[in-house]
Amino acid sequence: MALSIDLLEEDAALLAAMSRLAGDRALRERLGKAGREYWQANHHLDLMVEDYRRVIAQAASLPARPIAGLPAHLTDDYSALATSIAREIGVDLTSG
Repeated sequence: MALSIDLLEEDAALLAAMSRLAGDRALRERLGKAGREYWQANHHLDLMVEDYRRVIAQAASLPARPIAGLPAHLTDDYSALATSIAREIGVDLTSG
C-alpha cells in the first residue's frame, strides 16, 4: 500500500496526501502496517549483507573515473619510483 504523489504537481499532491493522512486514522494505520510488513520482509541483516557484497563487488570492478583539476597529492599514488626499481630488478608487475 502506498500513497501516490504527482511529481509534476509535487507540492499540491504532497499537501493533499498529508492532509488525507492527518484526517484518516484507519488509512494511517493501514499504511503504517504495510510499511512495517514491507520492512520486515525486505530489510533484514542477511539481505543487507547480500546487497553490500553485491554493490561493493560491482563498484570494485569499475574503473576509477579521473577527476580533472585535483592537485597532484590527491591523484598521484607515488608508486612511480617503486615501479621503476621493481622493473630494474626484474620484478613482473603484471601478474597478480
